[in-house]
Amino acid sequence: MKLTTTELNEKQLKQLSGCRFCVGEFDNILSFDIKNNRFFSVTDEYGSLCAVIRLTDNNDYIMADLGVAPNIYNKDHEKYIVKKFKEECVLHYPLRKIVIQIKSSEERILKFLELEGFIFMKKYIRQTMTETVEFIILEYC
Repeated sequence: MKLTTTELNEKQLKQLSGCRFCVGEFDNILSFDIKNNRFFSVTDEYGSLCAVIRLTDNNDYIMADLGVAPNIYNKDHEKYIVKKFKEECVLHYPLRKIVIQIKSSEERILKFLELEGFIFMKKYIRQTMTETVEFIILEYC
């Protein structure tokens, strides 16, 4: 699977605002301030949107978020998306620690993140607007 990443501008983000993504806490990935974040789209060789990446500089680390489009979720494409996600993080922040948090129920994504060198740091429970969710924090150095 050939994937391409492109940095998104504010207009492009607004066009995606109705989309729903399936990883981590990204039911609202596109509602965050564009001035404090960098957003990237991940598209396949046909130009279809596969994922959105958000990178936030928190001074001593980069908080990275990944939203996978539901139409490709559970179709074995996640491993390619996670590989592209890591490449994008390292490309833009080569000497920085990358931190990502995902729902513990996202076992497939967790497996692919660990295969790409992300290390489990801790679990925690958080109350979201609709439910109590267990999250996992991983790091890549």
